Amino acid sequence: MKRVLYCLYCLLWVGYVCYGGIPKDHKKPIEPIRSLIGVSVSIKKFPFNVHPANLFFLKVTGTKSKPKTELVISNYSAGSRVYLINAEPGIYMAIGSSRIITSETKISPNMKRVTGSLSVMLFPGEIIKKSLIRVEPGQFAYMGKFVMKEDHTYEKFDGFQKINHAKLRKIIEETITSGSKSYSRGSLIKYSKPTDRFLRKAKLDFQGTGWLDILSKK
Repeated sequence: MKRVLYCLYCLLWVGYVCYGGIPKDHKKPIEPIRSLIGVSVSIKKFPFNVHPANLFFLKVTGTKSKPKTELVISNYSAGSRVYLINAEPGIYMAIGSSRIITSETKISPNMKRVTGSLSVMLFPGEIIKKSLIRVEPGQFAYMGKFVMKEDHTYEKFDGFQKINHAKLRKIIEETITSGSKSYSRGSLIKYSKPTDRFLRKAKLDFQGTGWLDILSKK
């Protein structure tokens, strides 16, 4: 988790954002039991929707009488589609998202400086509950399509947002010590689960990788 957040810190420090493809170590399942999680997220903004670069997941571990949670971050995105590649089997739910917001400053007639700030959006209980899925070994699991809006009224955070805000903020502030960060409240506008449509696009996202067999099973 901290390794991924450190990468976000590096983006803020050098002052630009670069978008890569699927990480080399995730081109195929590292074990037969590893799985793939997909979810679609759009955030309503004027004049265009924006999409998160990452999602934060809670994985439920432990026993039924003594459950524990583990924080996991997504490792690939393409447009509105966000993935957790090589996910271990288990129960997962999405609790928040992050994206880099860039701004330009003109420092000379022919040069601009591009800086980035980290924007984190916390999901309410309604979204968290709808996203909850059980991931089976060696399978693809789809959380659904979420259309959201955001605002910065901390006073309107529900109980889930307050707890996860404290948890995420502590980790982020300890890991990313430079650059600006902001935290917002997400709320659901529309939820649907167009699995077939998502799968068609996912197969293009993972073309030429070892994940096509798993995506073709659905």
